Amino acid sequence: MRDFLKRPKASDAYKKAILESALDCVITIDHDGRILEFNPVAERTFGYTAEQISGKKLEETIIPPSLREQHRRGLKNYMATGKGPILNKRIEMIAMRKDGAEFPVELTVVRIPGEDPPKFCGYVRDLTDRRRAEDALRRSRHAYAALVESIDGIVWELDAQTFKFTFVSKQAERMLGYPLENWLEKPGFWAEHIHPDDREWAVSFCVRATAEKKDHQFEYRMLRADGTVVWLHDIVTVVIEDGRPAKLRGVMVDITERKQAEEDLRKAHEELDRKRKEEARRLRGLAARLESAREDERNRVAREIHDELGQSLTGLKFEVSSLLKKISPGQQESLKKLAAMQKLIDATIQSVRRISAELRPRILDDLGLLEAIKWQAKEFQKHTGIPCAMDLPGGEITWNQEKSTAMFRIFQETLTNIARHAGAAGVEVRVQKQDKQVVLEVRDNGRGIAEERLSGSGSFGLLGMEERARLFGGKLSIKGVVGKGTTVTVQMPY
Repeated sequence: MRDFLKRPKASDAYKKAILESALDCVITIDHDGRILEFNPVAERTFGYTAEQISGKKLEETIIPPSLREQHRRGLKNYMATGKGPILNKRIEMIAMRKDGAEFPVELTVVRIPGEDPPKFCGYVRDLTDRRRAEDALRRSRHAYAALVESIDGIVWELDAQTFKFTFVSKQAERMLGYPLENWLEKPGFWAEHIHPDDREWAVSFCVRATAEKKDHQFEYRMLRADGTVVWLHDIVTVVIEDGRPAKLRGVMVDITERKQAEEDLRKAHEELDRKRKEEARRLRGLAARLESAREDERNRVAREIHDELGQSLTGLKFEVSSLLKKISPGQQESLKKLAAMQKLIDATIQSVRRISAELRPRILDDLGLLEAIKWQAKEFQKHTGIPCAMDLPGGEITWNQEKSTAMFRIFQETLTNIARHAGAAGVEVRVQKQDKQVVLEVRDNGRGIAEERLSGSGSFGLLGMEERARLFGGKLSIKGVVGKGTTVTVQMPY
């Protein structure tokens, strides 16, 4: 653009073509500050026609009143000394349109070679759209950050190849007491602060699941800065790029109180063994309260994540989409940033939906027990690769929410045990209505549970399943044949 200024005898046609094709405002002035040339972009930007503004002083037209004295001094100083602090530099300042409206611009001023007295050429770029886009981007970032910080857990992201954290929310400092810089700057910080008894298996589990490109979740202990122990439920999403794991994103939820409640329940079971029948009623009451609290917690967290955070993310996505439509094609940098933010919001929305479904499947409340069992079986088959055959009755089972939840949780725990311990190649699920009873039968063809394991010290999970059924007048039986498989049968009054 500036090359034509160096041509001592550039033709009028050549000069006119350059001025009219320029993407920015091009304005030339003489040594007295009077406007000589005003290209079409300048006309559209400032609201003057070239004919209207030609011969008028720059300071009286497009320079705001607050800057006019500074302009006069600068021009006078250059004419006296030949020195100009803004010549050949790119600066940002405020300009004024014909209607008096002020707006931000980027300005570069050069002296036109070979002109005496001197003449100057200014290149002006309207920054209004860029500033608007930058402000919108900044507001979107602040809104997204506020959403992240509103989650009652540590939101994090790390590089899947190096396991170096690239983002950790402020909740980390509140929950664990370590400065955020430790997470971001110290390699191996996460692994080093896992409880020694959990460190090896937890790290290995996460690394293995990542290598297999599987989303995963696990519970482990970490050491706070004050030396106390906190239990975390870590829900992890594996982000795949170019066919390989690129990032891990997740949420660490403090489940210390729940773990303490579970520990209290375990001790209560031990006490039950000693006191036998006289302690049974007290234990059932404790189990009922614990289960109710856990379900209430899952329900509340799932509802808040799905409704409040999900709606906010959707609204934020709409706002970003609107901004993308409003920004001019020339603002490529802003377009790229907004597009990247939109992609991140989409990924977060998917994570929110998955986390909400895992905490409390809405299908159980919306469509009932049978549809929830069908859904859970499909999820089990999808995540484990173990075929799951279904035999369900027609219609629906009309139960209250508590009883349906109990049966569903027993079914969930059964599938979890099969995935962890059975080594099965197939599972059969059957639900029947028999003599005012609903019977759920889950059969696998795995290694089979031994009789001694049903009453051993490691059978706490099985006792919990039995207790769920008993709370609603039902019963649970487990039969295993070593080498052939295990059958879990649950009966509850219809």
